[in-house]
This record gives sequence, structure tokens and C-alpha cells, in this order.
Amino acid sequence: MKKRLGYAVLIAATALLMACGQSLSGTYEGSMNAAGMEMKMGTLEFVSGNKVLVDVMGAKTELSYEIDGKNLKFITPQGTQIWTIKDDGTIAGPGGVIYKKKS
Repeated sequence: MKKRLGYAVLIAATALLMACGQSLSGTYEGSMNAAGMEMKMGTLEFVSGNKVLVDVMGAKTELSYEIDGKNLKFITPQGTQIWTIKDDGTIAGPGGVIYKKKS
């Protein structure tokens, strides 16, 4: 009985640590395919901790973010925006915007 309880506590603690430790790093470049033309959409630069620098047409904004499973939540003054982290590592935003990690 004690052994089972010990395993349950270990599993719960591991899951909690994994959820808290999720982060992204590096720079992602955004694009959008509109009417057959690819348009550049700026960059997302994930810096230390839970901060991201969003650069759209030279205007940079620093935001906080959280990861909840495959949901990437940007905390903005207007509210939380929820984007999707795809299986291939790309980030999908609203309106068909895709951000790929810069190599």
C-alpha cells in the first residue's frame, strides 16, 4: 500500500514539474499564405523565462506566455490569446498565420 502511494506521489510530482517547466526558445519567423502569395508576418523571439518579444513591422512588444499542452497562451493587455503548437514544432496563430523556428 505504501509503495503504491509513493508511486502515485512521484507520478503526480513529475507531471507537475513537467507542466511548470515547459518553455520555448529561439526565434520563429511568421508567414501567411493569402491568395497564393506568401506574406511575412514578423518574428517571435522567446527569451529567458516566460517572455517573448513580438516584432511586427519593426514594432516590438514584450509579452508573457504560458504553455498548456499544445496551447500557447500569450498574455496581452487586451486579454489572453491562445495559439497552437503543432506536432512539427510550428506555431499556428489566427487567420492562418504560421511561425516556424529560424534555423
